[in-house]
Amino acid sequence: MPKSQQQYGADGVSDAEQRRQTWAHARTILKEVFDVPAVLRGSKPVSALKGAPCVLVIVALQAINISASGYSLHLSSEISHHLYMRNVPGFRVTMLKSLAVNLVTNTLYFSLRGVLQSYMILSWREHLMHKIHDAYFDTERMAYYRQFNLPHGRSVPDPDDRIVMDVGRALGSLSNCIISFTMNFPMMFFYAYKIVTVSRPSHIPFAAAFVALAYWTRERICPAVKMG
Repeated sequence: MPKSQQQYGADGVSDAEQRRQTWAHARTILKEVFDVPAVLRGSKPVSALKGAPCVLVIVALQAINISASGYSLHLSSEISHHLYMRNVPGFRVTMLKSLAVNLVTNTLYFSLRGVLQSYMILSWREHLMHKIHDAYFDTERMAYYRQFNLPHGRSVPDPDDRIVMDVGRALGSLSNCIISFTMNFPMMFFYAYKIVTVSRPSHIPFAAAFVALAYWTRERICPAVKMG
């Protein structure tokens, strides 16, 4: 992209560079709190996966949600069949089943997901704050002392508060990305499987093109909020 067409933030850094820095910081945080490849290689213990029970339960809830979505699709086809056959008792029973499934899955999934995400962020934040404070107040590095004695205009005001707020915002954004990944990625394969089995495999490129066009249109009309 030509330099004249690049957008720059208040600090003079281009948006592309800010995105690269953001994702680099996200990878660094993720390696510190939830480095699955290192655990699989044996270089880190399983206990290094902070908030692992919450992540596993969220994945299990997502599997239940996908199964419930498949059952809801089945109930929808049954409702259409009962309507076509004018089967009033069957229509009523199937509608009650559909309402019960949607109520239970939505209430169970979304409410528990929010609670589990909060616990996951709390465990990550506790670990990171201990790690950062150990480095910040280290007697050999003396980072706190150096920062406190910098000349006026070069020091960062309220560094302790900034550390706490920046860590909280970063972990909130990162957890939202992980939750979106665990929710949307399996659901994408589920609906692709449904398209192949119920419809035709040739319909998948058209569905993917429609989704890509929808995302592109949304970004053009209302750009996404920057992470962090």
